[in-house]
Amino acid sequence: MQTISNKSLSDTFYEENETYFRIVYLFAQGELACLKGQKKEGLAQMEKAVDVFHILDCQHSADYYQEALEAAFQKNIANKTNLHFLNSKIFELKSGDF
Repeated sequence: MQTISNKSLSDTFYEENETYFRIVYLFAQGELACLKGQKKEGLAQMEKAVDVFHILDCQHSADYYQEALEAAFQKNIANKTNLHFLNSKIFELKSGDF
């Protein structure tokens, strides 16, 4: 039978404690992807991070990052709407409709 030492317990504990930072890093990678124009992939990564918080029953963190995800999604929608509006105005200018 294998005995578990205090050192191996503390090593495992600290490695597992880094899980929160890994999840936050996944979320941040998603934000970066969005900023680079990879909106679909970025939002999917952010959603995965929120899902992991839910799976681990970290409700406070899940709620916090869900709000940030929703804000990023709304910003993405607003940017698309603004781009569509600007494109329509450019089309009007090119068409001579002032």
